[in-house]
Amino acid sequence: MHFCGRYFYLGKYVNVKQVQSTDGGNTGNNSYLGSNPIFLTMKQKLYIDIETFSSVDISTAGAYRYMESIDFEILMVAFAFNDEPIDCIDLAQGEQLPKRFIDALYNPNIEKHAHNANFERNAFKAYGYDIPVEQWHCSAVKSAYCGLPLSLEMVSQALKLEEKGKLSTGKALIKYFSVPIKPTKIN
Repeated sequence: MHFCGRYFYLGKYVNVKQVQSTDGGNTGNNSYLGSNPIFLTMKQKLYIDIETFSSVDISTAGAYRYMESIDFEILMVAFAFNDEPIDCIDLAQGEQLPKRFIDALYNPNIEKHAHNANFERNAFKAYGYDIPVEQWHCSAVKSAYCGLPLSLEMVSQALKLEEKGKLSTGKALIKYFSVPIKPTKIN
């Protein structure tokens, strides 16, 4: 067996780059962690953030009508597996989702994580990737459970995440690329 990622084990976080079982993978005995069945059943995590466009105003029409628009599209997909570096796929520029990502979307053993996960889930559903709701984990719901604000920007401020949270420059870029503007003589 091979393990990669960051795991909570025996009261502390453990970073595991690659571990080969000592028995060839037959009994689950592992040279680093023993045969702890709780550790051996830890799920892989896929963190997802998307940027989208629709001519429908999401703030007045809601997410479902926004995604039902004929011109709805996913512009960018940012994702990371466990603690791996973030990959960003620019669909608007013709890049394709990697097979590894698509396989992970369909894999019920991989947890999908997003802030406001229902939005990501329904956006992928609009593209034909119908992933059961049980496989999604929503940090907005977790924020609400902890009494924190729902928006990623406000949670970042409340937790003082600074550059590790939602950046204000990102909001301006999203508005520029994703929010329809009324036609004028200039544009």
